[in-house]
Amino acid sequence: MTIQNNNGVQIASENGVQIFVALAVKSAISLYLKTGMQANRAYTPKNMRAFVTRLTGKTYKASELQKAHDDLAALIETAKAERDAAANTVTA
Repeated sequence: MTIQNNNGVQIASENGVQIFVALAVKSAISLYLKTGMQANRAYTPKNMRAFVTRLTGKTYKASELQKAHDDLAALIETAKAERDAAANTVTA
């Protein structure tokens, strides 16, 4: 099998599914913040804040969706850094 780098997302780690879901929710929050549109019926501001709360342990008020977005982005970057660090570790 050949994997080509075309600037896509490749997630091959233990928590890959969680990272993918977090990226999808982050994108949905961005869409809502920029346009007021929901990605679909399930992506209400309340549900998106609840998802970020489950990941971060912090609660967010209705007016703090931008803060939830920022915290989720930081969490994703941390997970990516851990993934990259694990990929660079050589095991013998």
